[in-house]
Amino acid sequence: MRVIRIWIVPAGLLTTLLWSSPASAQVPVAPPVQPAAVTEVRDELERLRKEFDAIRKAYDERLLALEQRLTQIGGGPLSPAEAAAPLAPPPALVAPQEPQPQAPISAAPTQSSKIFNPDTSVIGNFVGVGGKNPFNTQPAFQLSEAEVSFQAIVDPYARADFFLSAGPEGLDVEEGYITFTSLPA
Repeated sequence: MRVIRIWIVPAGLLTTLLWSSPASAQVPVAPPVQPAAVTEVRDELERLRKEFDAIRKAYDERLLALEQRLTQIGGGPLSPAEAAAPLAPPPALVAPQEPQPQAPISAAPTQSSKIFNPDTSVIGNFVGVGGKNPFNTQPAFQLSEAEVSFQAIVDPYARADFFLSAGPEGLDVEEGYITFTSLPA
């Protein structure tokens, strides 16, 4: 009985190893090679590289021509590298378009909208009293003072800041000033 058990386990393992084969999911399968498709992709890639190089060369020439024209318009001296390069006309890659009229440059809309609608803030000093005090007749709730500020950009060159205070005595101008941020000329 003992002898049979000792030989059954190794015989079963040997049989399993000999008759087993790798599963089909474990064997890598190479995709079918299509040489015609590979050469077409390579040819297309080479054509695109040549086209990109031609476009880059055309833009480099146009940029160089523009830099030379800007230097000549500005009246500055040409560097030796720029003087040696010939002035080439820009290649016509895109059809020229008529220049579009430009809108006049003006102040930002947020600044110009604050002329008649300034930044406004209100600060109040609100006093509350609790409990009973027969010697003080102060009301339980009282607004002792309020301060209102108006701040706006008047024009591109100045801004105005005014601070008003209101209390039991009346309305007072606490502070008011105009700041000139720059001069027109």
